[in-house]
Amino acid sequence: MTPGDPGGAGWRLVPELAAWADGTAAGSLWDYVGEGGTFGHAAAVLALCSPDLVEARGCVLLAERFDPANFATWWDELEGRGPDVERVINHVHLWDVFRDLDDVPEPALERFAEGLADVWRAVLAHRFPDRTFVVEVTSGPDEYGPTLTFSQTPA
Repeated sequence: MTPGDPGGAGWRLVPELAAWADGTAAGSLWDYVGEGGTFGHAAAVLALCSPDLVEARGCVLLAERFDPANFATWWDELEGRGPDVERVINHVHLWDVFRDLDDVPEPALERFAEGLADVWRAVLAHRFPDRTFVVEVTSGPDEYGPTLTFSQTPA
């Protein structure tokens, strides 16, 4: 990575960031955020990066995705295999999170997903230092856009 190209070449493909990424925009990324976004949007993105988590039967789950009845259904369906239950409940399709992605190239979405996965790895390691997690990103023609999930490594 280099200054002006945060996270790799994928950001250069985001229309709103192209001028900043290639160095032709006035000001810095901080200026862009201050002028183009609201604190509410920034807080919401932070919530995606450092999500609320809940624990159930030894599973670590995104609070946003947790529903006790749904959890019980998956627990029974997957015969109590915690990591499998976590993978199902914790999966997030970026196409479901963000709207109006018509102008955002797939490589930029994939880079965002990889960056979010990096942050989730750090958050999970910090909050659960005695556990090991796998954070996965999938994308491709058989997927509904870039998708993230995480689960604990079986003991």
